[in-house]
Amino acid sequence: MLPKPLVEETPLIYKRGRRRAITGLEIAEEKERDALRQRCCNKRAAAILIAADKALAAREEEKLLEAAWVADKRLQLSQLSCLNASKD
Repeated sequence: MLPKPLVEETPLIYKRGRRRAITGLEIAEEKERDALRQRCCNKRAAAILIAADKALAAREEEKLLEAAWVADKRLQLSQLSCLNASKD
């Protein structure tokens, strides 16, 4: 009686439009390309987030400067009105 045959079949992967299964090297290259593509996408997303963060910080700084300017003008007007009231 013979022993059962060793089954070490690797599942074959057929790409769309190809006549043969892709090899292990082709699979590794594809994974490497996918990883590189993902890293590039992550870098672009990080750059976009940083730019948006900077723009938000600039807008907040502009609002603070505007609020400080308005407060300063109100103070000047109130001081002028007090001086005018004391002269009368």
